Amino acid sequence: MAAAIATTPRQSSISTPASLSSPTFAQHNSPQIPMPHPHRKEVVCVFVVEGTAKMQPYFATLFEAYLEPILRQLRAPIITDGDEKQAKTKVTPILKYGLVVYGDYEPSSTVTVDRKYFTSDFSLFHSVFKNINCSQGGILKNAVYEGLVAALELFDEYKLNAEPTSSDPIFHCILVAASLPYNMSVRCNISEKYDRFGLSNIVEEMRKVCFELHNVNAKSTKLTSPLRTMYKCRWFPRVKGSMSSKGCLPWSTTRRQRLTK
Repeated sequence: MAAAIATTPRQSSISTPASLSSPTFAQHNSPQIPMPHPHRKEVVCVFVVEGTAKMQPYFATLFEAYLEPILRQLRAPIITDGDEKQAKTKVTPILKYGLVVYGDYEPSSTVTVDRKYFTSDFSLFHSVFKNINCSQGGILKNAVYEGLVAALELFDEYKLNAEPTSSDPIFHCILVAASLPYNMSVRCNISEKYDRFGLSNIVEEMRKVCFELHNVNAKSTKLTSPLRTMYKCRWFPRVKGSMSSKGCLPWSTTRRQRLTK
């Protein structure tokens, strides 16, 4: 059972903002997904999700209406380039799910950022996602930058622990947000590499690692406009009532931390 950790520099919290101890992913593979080998392509995806009271009205419909269509595309076979001796082939990807839940800075949220490492067990990931408790903050000091830096740190650790024989993974980052970001350099990072990172630093680093970025906008089209402008990420309309998932496509890069049940 994970415990909440206070918001201090280079510390990670293991509890979802405003919740009791949340499940975490154990490092294991589901029976349907084989272990990685040189001829399989790994698709590594981090979901960066706002877990505040401002997200609560939209949260129930987010997964089915927006995130499942994205995941279906990420699971689709990848066409590998051929050459004179070898024809193009379809490769079924191995999908790895990571999760970052961020809130506001204290005291609005008890926990500012919660990181959970990758799992290939979709049922476990889905269960943990559905149990995010959106009940605090989302008004003044929203820590979206902390969430994005936590995703970068997950990517870093994933690369560090990858098998030497593994092919290069494809990284995706999916930001699900409802509040305006608080414009302050990060202070909850674990790695010194990200000390004092602001928006421009985050965008520059994301460009290095991520294949494509999805932004699911749960409230306002002005929500994360600086990120949208600087990264030119794929942008989805506000979430309300019954949402259309048309046009949902993949986007960015990720790395490591763990979810456990």
